[in-house]
Amino acid sequence: MSRTPTLAILLAVGALALGPGCSRGFFGKGGDPDAESDADTDTDTDADTDADADADTDADADADTDADADADTDADADADTDTDADADTDTDTDADTDTDPATTDDDGDGYSEEEGDCDDTDPSVGPGTVEEPYDGIDNDCDSTTPDDDLDGDGYDSTATGGEDCDDTDPSANPAAEEDPTDGVDNDCDGEVDERFEVRTLDRSSDCGLPSAIAVDSAGQVHVVYFDLDGGALRYTGRDASGAWSSPADIVSYSWADTGEYLDAVVDGADNLQVAYTFWDWAYTGYVELDFIYRDSGGTWSSEYIVDDYASSGSTSTGWFVSVDVDSTNLPSFAYYDDDAGLPMLADFTSLGVAIYASVDANYTGGGTGWYTSLAIDGSDYDHVSYYDPYANFGLSPEVQYTKLDTDLDSLVWSEKVGDDGAWTSIALDGSTPCVAWQDATSADLLYACRSSGSWSATTVDSSGSVGAYASLAFNSAGQPYIAYYDETNGDLKVATDDGTGWTSFTVDSAGDVGLAPDIAIDASDIVHISYYDATNGALKYAEGY
Repeated sequence: MSRTPTLAILLAVGALALGPGCSRGFFGKGGDPDAESDADTDTDTDADTDADADADTDADADADTDADADADTDADADADTDTDADADTDTDTDADTDTDPATTDDDGDGYSEEEGDCDDTDPSVGPGTVEEPYDGIDNDCDSTTPDDDLDGDGYDSTATGGEDCDDTDPSANPAAEEDPTDGVDNDCDGEVDERFEVRTLDRSSDCGLPSAIAVDSAGQVHVVYFDLDGGALRYTGRDASGAWSSPADIVSYSWADTGEYLDAVVDGADNLQVAYTFWDWAYTGYVELDFIYRDSGGTWSSEYIVDDYASSGSTSTGWFVSVDVDSTNLPSFAYYDDDAGLPMLADFTSLGVAIYASVDANYTGGGTGWYTSLAIDGSDYDHVSYYDPYANFGLSPEVQYTKLDTDLDSLVWSEKVGDDGAWTSIALDGSTPCVAWQDATSADLLYACRSSGSWSATTVDSSGSVGAYASLAFNSAGQPYIAYYDETNGDLKVATDDGTGWTSFTVDSAGDVGLAPDIAIDASDIVHISYYDATNGALKYAEGY
């Protein structure tokens, strides 16, 4: 029954009932035996034969034919047509529309509707029931009890098609970082205690060969890399909140390739300093070495020339470039000059000019100084490692080392580190220079540090053709890490020595991955690696311990 019509009828009935009471001057027609003014035989003033004042024949004061005082046709006192005393259309005395009272425990679970049973037809549902996760039913009739995402970490359980591999542990979910020591799959990737997490940073084009990575004092990660398709120098970075920026070209020309060789370092003011080659393939055909930096606020500088034909007469320079900064944030650059066949050093001074020097001599004319790598010590002296394929007049290739020092007793010139080494990488353990490289003959990964004027090499990994693109760094405890390419398996690998000996492990094996890795270790001793995915032509990133 519609509420609006019911309300209209009640108002109409009230108006009619008031009329006779207010019209004392009204007289009916005909003669009747009673004393009132109507034409019937009862003692009230209406025209029916009952004793009330309405127009029906029952004894109540409403206008219907039942014996109660409401305006409906049933015998109870409410406004509906059933015989109970409530205002609904069922026959019980509660206010719902079912036929049983709210106080009745219909399903026998010990709780009625009035006592909080949200489904009194199901004995497995009620306030005394333990919630059954993942069944889609409010078993305990408490809407605050979760049926899914029991640990409240924002991820639904894998049991219901979600991504949370352990819905009882809020620290285990797809967004969590893996703890390699707790025996738990923290990040829900199906692997327990893996040391590194990997992700693709850019696959919008064939890019990432090579790349360079650096981390600033706020933990922000910076990656510069070469776009092989567009010939551009590109950048992406991760801020302190963990969000990666969209990859973007920072140096790009339609007639030149920028970044076929590159390196980067963060200085003490959190500026990202980048060295890269510029190949003018459209006009001169010359290759020069250039420089650009990004300040701590994210603004890129203009481009600067470090070495080119105009300054040195070289038509092809900057190969294998490596950059580092001194205590005043001024950069030095070690690189190979292909015209001269020499490893070169450009050391920028506070006067705003660079001092240029070769760090070896080209005795045979065949060239020396490939795979140059640079590190600057706390006294601002330059340490350079490189490969001389024509050492000893071409009789025995060597990994070599030069240190430039104003103290002639500390100057080291073209010192042998090891035999037949390619892909050299130098880093300082305090003030001690250490070098990682690939033995070009055996394709093993080797490592050596200088002590008392001599070097002693250790084989780190000899399981196949390994050690290419070796990249070396130390954590705050002096523990060395080497990232390198396993050519036999097409994998990215890392080797480290925690003081008990070297161990190596695979970081990424999804396709042919791991070419040209670059490694950086932040102030929290987290290891960061950028590298090339040859299968997908993509830049990838690994982070771990």
